[in-house]
Amino acid sequence: MSLYKNYSLLRFVLFSIILLPSFRVFPGFPSIRFDDIILLSWPFIFLMQNKLHIPRQSILRAGLMLAFVFLLPFSILNGTVNGYESSFGDFNQIVRIFKYISMYVISSVVLFYIDDFRMVRIIKFTIWCGIILLIISFFQYFNLFNLNKYYVQIIAPTQYETLLDDYPNPRPVGMIGNPNELGFMFVILSIISLWCVFYFRARWYIFAFFLFFFGVLMTLSRGSMVALGSGLVVFFLIHSFHGGILSRIKASLFIVILVSFLLSVAMIPQIYEAYTWRFMNIFDMKNDISFMTRVDNWSENINIIKEHPVIGVGPLSRFDFEYAADNEWLLIWRRYGVIGVIITILFFLSTAYRRMTVPVRAMYAALVCSSFVYMVPSAVFHSLALFPILLFLLAFVDVRGNFLRGDRRHIRDKA
Repeated sequence: MSLYKNYSLLRFVLFSIILLPSFRVFPGFPSIRFDDIILLSWPFIFLMQNKLHIPRQSILRAGLMLAFVFLLPFSILNGTVNGYESSFGDFNQIVRIFKYISMYVISSVVLFYIDDFRMVRIIKFTIWCGIILLIISFFQYFNLFNLNKYYVQIIAPTQYETLLDDYPNPRPVGMIGNPNELGFMFVILSIISLWCVFYFRARWYIFAFFLFFFGVLMTLSRGSMVALGSGLVVFFLIHSFHGGILSRIKASLFIVILVSFLLSVAMIPQIYEAYTWRFMNIFDMKNDISFMTRVDNWSENINIIKEHPVIGVGPLSRFDFEYAADNEWLLIWRRYGVIGVIITILFFLSTAYRRMTVPVRAMYAALVCSSFVYMVPSAVFHSLALFPILLFLLAFVDVRGNFLRGDRRHIRDKA
């Protein structure tokens, strides 16, 4: 398979992750996605027909993901020995890991070998897919033409109620099926757009950033909003300390514009009624019923962690938990122990020491910071929509960290 065909297939995978829903082939079986089929079959075709080599910059991060494959059986065995009900279904996590490795390795190879113009095109393509996702979410939020009743229940069997029958606070699900995951998808797209603003100096990406920012607001996902806020702080701090004078001026102006925009809009009565009240509860967590319920639910996993802190007890897919984990750090710790938590942290930070341009480093740090924050109330690693997109961007950071270092005038027109 030629490099160009792999490049086109990678574009389709990104399109599928952002804009195509999961579907259930047989009753009782897990839902699958089009990108699942491609990513689980692609490596065999790739390895048999392609002479392109895996970039050495990608080996460390791919190896850390592979470590979960070796850790999983020991965690499951530990859970079984200690009386927790395990099943062969727990080994399905290996399939998930191989999908992730496939996405990361093939993204690394394609991004390493393509030219600068195709690099710009695939980033731009990802943003345009995000804008289409935003339009779909906009239609869902306002239930335009009453379309929600025809398809939303299929996409989100457990989340569709807020999008029907004039629900007072609708929460769009996009094609992902979960408003919180949709919110974090817009966080990722916001950070990519911001990187493009500082890197290519193309003004239309400012418009894209505010569109995705509005998308985060539409989902009413407070975890996503806090994650975006923390990511933006890191992004601008890096530009302020490591960027040139122009980058510092742009960062300062962007902060002033963003804060002024938020303060002026947030207090409009209609906006406050629809959005602001929910996000204001972030500053009063002790009296926030939703957050305190999550904290109470964490105790179930914390008790298991205290008993088996080192290698965990496995996925326990058949174990009858009283509550959802509602904290991915605790979920990883419970499943894979402290070893799994350390592997996860190393996976995200494994290339932080490498040389890269200031805009790329700022984007990388913002993505990592926002992911770490979002994993407190929700899931990134266990999301089949969010984590592959992050893997694509981490592959970009690893193999193209010095992308277009120096004169960028020849490429800006394409951005």
